[in-house]
Amino acid sequence: MRNTIVYPTLLILLVALVTGCTTPVDLGPIRQAEHNREADSPVLKDALAGGSVEEKLAAAVAMGRIQSAAYAAPLAAALHDPGPGVRDAAIFALGQFGMVENVPEEAVAAVKGVLASEEIVELALAVEALGKLAPADGPELLAPLLTHDAARVREKAAHAMMRWRFTPVWRGEAEEPAPWPDEASAFLATALGDPKPEVRIAAAHAFSRYGDPRALSFLAGLESDDTALVRLFAIRGVGRSGEPSAAESIVWGLTDTDPGVRAETVQAMGTLERQELLTIALADDASFHVRANLARVLGTAGGAASLDILRKLEDDRSTSVQTAAIGSVSTRLGVGYRMLLEQYLKDDRWPVRAAAAAAGGFASAVSDEDPRVAAAALSGMKEKLHDPEAAAAVRLALASEDLAVRGNAAGLLEEWPYPDKVELLQQVLAGSAGVRWIELREQARNLLTKLGEDVPDEEGSDAAVEYYSREFKSNPVVVLETSKGVMEIECFHEDAPVHVANFVKLVEEGLYDGLIWHRVVPNFVIQGGDPEGNGWGGPGYTIPDEINRRLYDRGTVGMPKLGKDTGGCQLFITHIPTPHLDGNYTVFGQVISGMAVIDSIEVGDLIVKATLK
Repeated sequence: MRNTIVYPTLLILLVALVTGCTTPVDLGPIRQAEHNREADSPVLKDALAGGSVEEKLAAAVAMGRIQSAAYAAPLAAALHDPGPGVRDAAIFALGQFGMVENVPEEAVAAVKGVLASEEIVELALAVEALGKLAPADGPELLAPLLTHDAARVREKAAHAMMRWRFTPVWRGEAEEPAPWPDEASAFLATALGDPKPEVRIAAAHAFSRYGDPRALSFLAGLESDDTALVRLFAIRGVGRSGEPSAAESIVWGLTDTDPGVRAETVQAMGTLERQELLTIALADDASFHVRANLARVLGTAGGAASLDILRKLEDDRSTSVQTAAIGSVSTRLGVGYRMLLEQYLKDDRWPVRAAAAAAGGFASAVSDEDPRVAAAALSGMKEKLHDPEAAAAVRLALASEDLAVRGNAAGLLEEWPYPDKVELLQQVLAGSAGVRWIELREQARNLLTKLGEDVPDEEGSDAAVEYYSREFKSNPVVVLETSKGVMEIECFHEDAPVHVANFVKLVEEGLYDGLIWHRVVPNFVIQGGDPEGNGWGGPGYTIPDEINRRLYDRGTVGMPKLGKDTGGCQLFITHIPTPHLDGNYTVFGQVISGMAVIDSIEVGDLIVKATLK
């Protein structure tokens, strides 16, 4: 299984027990250096080179989170440390250098050196790290490991093959993922028939991330695989292959016993532009995720039959399905649907009004009492900026105190057809001070830079930031009572102490009570905990990333962020394993009961109350 590993902070405690150490080691200075993101800390270097095992482990973790080039050489040297777990921690930390531009060559060379290790844990960590570092010769080094005797190494090699393509795109170094060499792609395709389900899942996921038409015959043959996740990722891989003719090979997925597979098949048909294979029977599927995907993908399809399906979905009992159908019918009918959209603007449910406002780009809806509707209206006004009424609504929205409203209005300035574009952007930048508006400032700065304007660097603070943590005798458990049922989250305080202390504090303060789940993506995540209710909000401060070796499986709880070290109070929970998030977003919890509740959550559903168990 993907999460059967020993985690760095837990290992620190185990080391203390094994060595008989009874005097607590003061890790405060190391934690503070990590928290302050010190780029060349003597405290960290000294601890890694000559501290106790506990200090070495903590220092290695800190260096991997800071990702400063100054730490590449010390971490490489730590690969020869005899202390228990130190080499493992150093390997993982070196892999984290793949998350930044200009990857240090020392990091790449050091990780490659571990590929000769006969220790399975070390080798598996090195394989994972190599995928993150994404050197040019990565596929040639990883492909042979897909036939390694240890299933754990084979699984990690398949995930690393995905990361090799993903990382340069994620870092912004490439717009499109580089293809695997033919031999490497063939090795990975063979892994789809591995006897271990975790290896087949990893291989199918690797092909699903961007698609590879060379594997179509292998992917289409996974209909009979007894593991639903293999079937799901195989269908996603076919959908992203770019081969419309391949759609017939996955029609079986529309009647699969697993709702996630059915939802993925509907999405794949839309991606391949083969909507004619979707029948009206799917409009009665038991899963709202299937019906919502159906409503979305039919928005670009022609023909009366598909329009009939959409009109049926307009009256669906699920708000998620209905709102998706409203947007798709509007796309299909255009101005002929405008009168009905105006009727939807009077609906009691804000998601329905928001869907109509976005579909029609109604300037009048910018004054809706619910700012989420106003923000949605602005998102649909891109093609209407020459209309004086629309322009006036945008100008008014630029002064809104709601983050999403002002942010969506500022986003429209990229297409602004009037001569005061730069002036308005400068006003947005000057009038959006403080942590709360950090995302909006970044948006305005990027646009001004694109327009050739000189923009001063964002002012930071050199003041030390207090390391905020809290002691727990055991992993705290948070109970989330939602409008769809109750789930319990076990929080990993040893792996993400700041995140867990922050989350528990906010729970005790009642911050989450009455908030909504504002984002739901089928076969990916549910996201909520935003005081603004729109995805733009936070607690008024940010917390630094605490990337750890826990992996994103089904029900894993992670921290959304705008960029590095910008977490706050929001949380997301995964529907299925999402390996591309591993090492990118902080894992701080896991749902341990109420898993079915995750699948039932829709946009607008409530977090009625959050309590500490």
